[in-house]
Amino acid sequence: MKKTPYNLTAIFAVALGFALSFSSARAAEDDEIGYDTLVKELSAESPGSGDMFANVEIHFGAALANSMATIVPKGGSTLYSAQRGVQASLGIDLFSRHWLAEGSFINYIDRKIDEYDVRLKEFDLKVIYRTRLDGSIGMRLGGGLAARYLTLETGGASETFTTPFTVISGGLETYLVKNFSLGAEVAARTTMTYETPDHSALDLTLRFDGHF
Repeated sequence: MKKTPYNLTAIFAVALGFALSFSSARAAEDDEIGYDTLVKELSAESPGSGDMFANVEIHFGAALANSMATIVPKGGSTLYSAQRGVQASLGIDLFSRHWLAEGSFINYIDRKIDEYDVRLKEFDLKVIYRTRLDGSIGMRLGGGLAARYLTLETGGASETFTTPFTVISGGLETYLVKNFSLGAEVAARTTMTYETPDHSALDLTLRFDGHF
């Protein structure tokens, strides 16, 4: 009978120790789960924690281009050229739905003006600001640089000139459906050097663009 208090005390001590150990382990696990959950919630709420490329769109475009250019051949009279061509463009958002960078290539149909056969190609690189005016109607304003490749051929002799240009453009577009738009754009081009015959141009393009 004298050993009973000792045995009960030992059993109680072991049970108490086991309970405290289990409680401590459970509390540590709960703290860890709570911390992980809190981190995930804060990460989800943080505006800068998402994928920065998630809302970036790629823009593909095709257009019919009309260019009215002023050409001043060396030793000749000024030519006023009106040429038609086809434009292909590729753009990407600059981490904003309003700003994008766009590159374009325009290939104009060869044309004979006076005694000259005129061939013209062009590369553009512009930064464009886009916004909606009302509902499905949008506006485009842009500026950048261009390189025009002009070939003049007369009397069996030809010469090709490469001319850098500054470009300012503006236009309107309307969304036919969510991912496709139709628009018109006017661009003014001014030469950065007068060492070539290609001096200035005013272009009008009718655009069809896809946005993905």
